[in-house]
Amino acid sequence: MLSRVIMACLVVIETIVYLIYKGFIARNLTFAFWSILLEYPISLIYLALINIVTFFVYMKDKKAAEKGKDRVKIVTLLSLSFIGGSIGAL
Repeated sequence: MLSRVIMACLVVIETIVYLIYKGFIARNLTFAFWSILLEYPISLIYLALINIVTFFVYMKDKKAAEKGKDRVKIVTLLSLSFIGGSIGAL
């Protein structure tokens, strides 16, 4: 199952690189992330929520590991990180 997540990540990354290379996104590409977040406040709300959810899922997994109970699947943890919760995963 983990290999499917890795393959999905690679496909997304390759698609983004291809689109940038072909110029479809190049004219709108910027690395000023704060300007994007301020221009589209829903993206800021989304990132905040997904990072909070990811943080609590990782915390639940950590507590389950300490108590020797059933843990959260690795695919769930990686998927949450992939869709925007990578800061919450730290």
